[in-house]
Amino acid sequence: MKIAMLYGPYSTANRLFDLTSDITKSPFGMTGSETSFFTISTLLQKMGHDVTICAPVTDACDGMIWNNVIKIRKSQDVLSVVDGSFHAAYAWNEPNLLRNIDWHVIRMCNFQINDFYHCAPDCDDFVDIWTSPSDSHKKIVGPNSPKHNPDKWFVITNGCDPSLYSPGYKVDGRVIWASSPDRGLHWLLSIWPKVKKAVPHAELKIFYKLKVWIDHFIKANPNANPTYPELIARAFYIKESIRRLENYGVELCDSVSRVQMIQEMNEAQILAYTCDPVLYTEGFSVSIMEACASGTLPIITDADALGEIYGGSVPMVTRPFSDHIGEYTDLLIRSLTDPDFRNGNIKLSRELADNYTWYSIASNVEKLIRQQRTNRGWSCS
Repeated sequence: MKIAMLYGPYSTANRLFDLTSDITKSPFGMTGSETSFFTISTLLQKMGHDVTICAPVTDACDGMIWNNVIKIRKSQDVLSVVDGSFHAAYAWNEPNLLRNIDWHVIRMCNFQINDFYHCAPDCDDFVDIWTSPSDSHKKIVGPNSPKHNPDKWFVITNGCDPSLYSPGYKVDGRVIWASSPDRGLHWLLSIWPKVKKAVPHAELKIFYKLKVWIDHFIKANPNANPTYPELIARAFYIKESIRRLENYGVELCDSVSRVQMIQEMNEAQILAYTCDPVLYTEGFSVSIMEACASGTLPIITDADALGEIYGGSVPMVTRPFSDHIGEYTDLLIRSLTDPDFRNGNIKLSRELADNYTWYSIASNVEKLIRQQRTNRGWSCS
């Protein structure tokens, strides 16, 4: 099939991809949405489909052939590229990229985010299929979509690539945080002195764009958004905690490349994710699934879709987190000090990751496109 994969400027905050070099080595890192987009695009091409990517790219990338086979165009060129000869156009997060595309093309939107504030009121008119990364996300976000039609909503999860990780060497006591700081980093920092006391050799490495996030919220207007008072409070707490914990084995690493993040997952024993977002946020969590694949044991909460996806496979506590902070602390300490407990849970988490490989996800995308074209009586050849 001929498939257009569309990524827009909203999802990148107007940052441009430079595909003339290895994007996995960019110090900007890659979000879960970006990882899913480029991985699924690549795998669909490997499965024999003719794939064109339209995305925010540098001038040098426009018109190039990426990975020897995938055609690259700028996102603003969608309408001049995607004509009626395409079988499907699959946009990430931004349904407006599908506006005015030929109606013979199956128009799909992979909706990784959790609200429609950035979308035009009529966006549902030019989307044939919406996909969510989990059933929980579909149930929460789908009914809020303009002109909601449940028959248009399907689940296409995110995934992982277990082959990227090298089993073996782990740094004893290494704990990492690998998500946006607003989602509960303040809780992890609040319990870290107790963890450090129980496990003196423990160390915590914090990844993600923490400095930019803190700078934004400590200067933000608390009246700008109903969630801002809480987020501003968290930003001040995190900034002060980082200062006070500099002698407690806490290292602020900020944003790193995809390649380095793979190495960090190889080395860490624990992914500590005290997930407690102010709004529904985690529709899947690629970072947790990658930890499962790498043998880094996630210690998490059941926030949002996490209980649905990871329940029974990784240690977790229920929300509200404030009522279970002691239980979480004990789980983290036990996971660092009890090899049998840790290794038993790692076995379960790796088994889960094997059910969420990116190849299986790309195959589900292929099946969904074929099904939708067949339902309309259109050819897939």
